[in-house]
Amino acid sequence: KKHKWFDGYDWSQIADRTFPAPYVPKVSGTDDVSNFEPFDIDAMHPAETAKGGLRLNSAGAFDTW
Repeated sequence: KKHKWFDGYDWSQIADRTFPAPYVPKVSGTDDVSNFEPFDIDAMHPAETAKGGLRLNSAGAFDTW
């Protein structure tokens, strides 16, 4: 909070969640994805297998950490 970059911030507004957002994207509804770049999901490569056979995208792989 004491850094020069934060001069002028009203920390009570941030804590109360009333601080105005610096950018609010325009959306037409909750399912509007027009602000995201399109991509071809079929062109994506499968995740590489990490050393030791652990799949990087394995759900729950790190639950015991």
